[in-house]
Amino acid sequence: MRTVRSNKTDWILQSNHENLKVYLHQQSLASIDTSESLETITLAYEIALTYVAPSAFEESVTVLVVKDADHMHQLIKKKSSGMAFPRQHLVVEVVGVIQTSHELFHLLSENFWGKSAAWIEEGMAIHCDNQWWGHNLHDLAAYLKQQNRLYPLETLMDNTSFHSANSLYSYPQAGSFVKYLSENFGKDAMFTLWQTKNFQETFGNSASYVYHDWLRSLDSLSVVQIDYPIQDL
Repeated sequence: MRTVRSNKTDWILQSNHENLKVYLHQQSLASIDTSESLETITLAYEIALTYVAPSAFEESVTVLVVKDADHMHQLIKKKSSGMAFPRQHLVVEVVGVIQTSHELFHLLSENFWGKSAAWIEEGMAIHCDNQWWGHNLHDLAAYLKQQNRLYPLETLMDNTSFHSANSLYSYPQAGSFVKYLSENFGKDAMFTLWQTKNFQETFGNSASYVYHDWLRSLDSLSVVQIDYPIQDL
């Protein structure tokens, strides 16, 4: 487990929610409006909570907002735009992603539901925001399919392979797949899949059958040119 350490005097506390504390680092203040940022993070928290929980989360949640990935690396020894620490009820994220519910979803889902397969956790976190880099999930997945940038099912389903994959493609791919499953089988079925990790038991068909149904659904979309990085898988 990583431990976040920083001088307490570097942070400014903002809060307008009884269970949410937002600390803005001094270095981040030049690029953000503090009151607007607080409203943005509060809304992201409420969206994640509505997605995950049938009831309120009684524990206090802390969000630390830092300037950039380099500052994030100083705090948690890893370059990332955001990271959740569910056991500590803590999220650390850079200014540029505070509008998303992604890390707050990870914090809440693990506390309410426990752990699941990596692709399910990431796919549902992305579906919670219902977009990736501002793009519609299905439109982006269809574009990536056209560009031969979707991973095979086996890569998605294996935790090690999923984490080793290029997240530019594996994350929105998982997000679109989860959205498809939610649209066709319902959110309750996704919660069941979270617990069982078993397609046959949850959906009545194999993972391969359902996955290829999703791929076929992308073929029905009108693929538009999307401004999105194309790199090697």
